[in-house]
Amino acid sequence: PGGAESGVGASGLFLGCGRGMLTQLHGLACDTIQGIRYVDASGKVLEVDAETDPDMLWMAKGGGGEFPGIVTEFIVQAFPAPHMLHARDCTFPPEKAKALIKTWVAHLPETSDPVHQMFTHITMWNSMYVNFPSLCFDCSPEQVEWFEAKVNEIAEEVGGGSCHSFAHGWFDQLLFEAGRDRGVIENRAEALMDRNQGYGANGPARASKNGGYLVDSYNVSDELLDTLTSWTFGHMGKPHPWSLLVLIYNMGGPKITDVPASSAAYGGRGAKFVVHFKHQWN
Repeated sequence: PGGAESGVGASGLFLGCGRGMLTQLHGLACDTIQGIRYVDASGKVLEVDAETDPDMLWMAKGGGGEFPGIVTEFIVQAFPAPHMLHARDCTFPPEKAKALIKTWVAHLPETSDPVHQMFTHITMWNSMYVNFPSLCFDCSPEQVEWFEAKVNEIAEEVGGGSCHSFAHGWFDQLLFEAGRDRGVIENRAEALMDRNQGYGANGPARASKNGGYLVDSYNVSDELLDTLTSWTFGHMGKPHPWSLLVLIYNMGGPKITDVPASSAAYGGRGAKFVVHFKHQWN
């Protein structure tokens, strides 16, 4: 259910309990782990699962870099890949960023319900726009109707934006996420397996600093929003020689919260969304 970024490896995704476009449908990446094979500090190769060593399996589910070994194999629950994605993409001027985030968060409890089979997030560059893209995975006509109406409701509450809809396949979306439209990865599914392609290897910026903050409440203060938007579009706006990308992802929903917190080392299960940022420069 996790990553769509070619620069993130499987080990980081699973051990870090990563999220992805299908998290609201299938849960967090670490919740799919059934067993692992790893090399311990003495060089011994061990295989563990819930029966043989539940403590080490627990540590693998969100322990990240603190896991006491080198994992060489993951046994995980797989899910069918979506076939068709219905997308609705909305763009707003930067002065609408605060209203958009606030409105988007207010609707998260509903859009997080897996019955709607959707993914939604907000993207902000230190440039002149804010993007609000949403996807509906293998949705029925009734689900698409609800999806379009919900995205339009959010956009109309904010005002001043423009939206358009389109449809494409799962691998089209993965290649887009990896930078196909920016020319940093070849337009073929096999390229997604090449670590020398994509933003991580071929992006225009040669250095970066990434980070993120989990937010555990749907009640977002004006102070947080003002700080976020002023730094994105004010203090760090163009013409600085670096770029700032802020991605706000949904982290809630029953597929995450219904899993007992004691089942994994991951400590962010109560988060509602994450503010992820990337500074990049040459």
